[in-house]
Amino acid sequence: MFSRPSLRALRTLSASARQVRYGGSLPSRSAAFTVPTEKHVADLRSLLSSPTSLLSTIDQSATAAELEGYNQDWMNKYKGKGPLVVKPKSTEELSAVMKYCYDNGLAVVPQGGNTGLVGGSIPIHDEVIVSLANMNGIRSFDPISGILVADAGLVLEAADNYLAERGFIFPLDLGAKGSCHIGGNVATNAGGLRLLRYGSLHGTVLGLEVVLPDGTIWNGLSKLRKDNTGKWIAHGLLGETTESHMVEKFLSMCGGLAPPCLRASGRTVFRAHTRLRLETALHRIRGHNRSHHCRLDPLPSPAERDERRGVLSVIV
Repeated sequence: MFSRPSLRALRTLSASARQVRYGGSLPSRSAAFTVPTEKHVADLRSLLSSPTSLLSTIDQSATAAELEGYNQDWMNKYKGKGPLVVKPKSTEELSAVMKYCYDNGLAVVPQGGNTGLVGGSIPIHDEVIVSLANMNGIRSFDPISGILVADAGLVLEAADNYLAERGFIFPLDLGAKGSCHIGGNVATNAGGLRLLRYGSLHGTVLGLEVVLPDGTIWNGLSKLRKDNTGKWIAHGLLGETTESHMVEKFLSMCGGLAPPCLRASGRTVFRAHTRLRLETALHRIRGHNRSHHCRLDPLPSPAERDERRGVLSVIV
């Protein structure tokens, strides 16, 4: 039977066990990381396919005001000092950038839609900000199985609209859907408004393709609903909050299940003493309800009349 620890025993805990990062405090810069220089900027720029994929105040290719959106969260609670933003457009570019930073000791902060509330995507000192905003494509969608393969930088609302046009719905909905990225949703195992209906992302994500900190590409994309060929490593990357948290942020693609849209249907009986009144009511209904999901049945045949009450009935 365990005894309750005394107050003196709690006070004698080691300092390392009691270290807490408060909102108003910042950890000191680690000497293990290299300070970014103009050479680093030039080398990273050579790894990218577009000159606009890199913004930096080091080589004066961008101003501090242009980098403010990457160094500050949307609630203005956290503010960083990152002088360099890299926005790769493919998995290969992301892998090359990560390998270079790993080999040269450059600290990296992954960033998606920057809609978090705890400052996890905001740099502290002079880290390299790796934004996935340019990796926002949809690779494929199978309407038979409902499997979507998309880049991690795809905005949640764009994915939901894409599926809605095809009669499907994304199994996740958030208040920040107009800005948040699917990669960030998967990385944090976001729940959202549709959690109770469709479950968590652990059940709807089938596979991941991940770029590790050293630039290695781990391809775990799978379109199988059931795969018993080995341990499902993606479960350890989805919503992970331990030391591998940075790894999952570099999701380059994710395959998930998109359920079909739910459609409601119903019938209403209208009755009128004359056919003219009935036709007038139906005309007004058609004017207010222009949805292609709503179908109005034709006017009733003489057999559908209620002769006893002298009225006409129609089912909408």
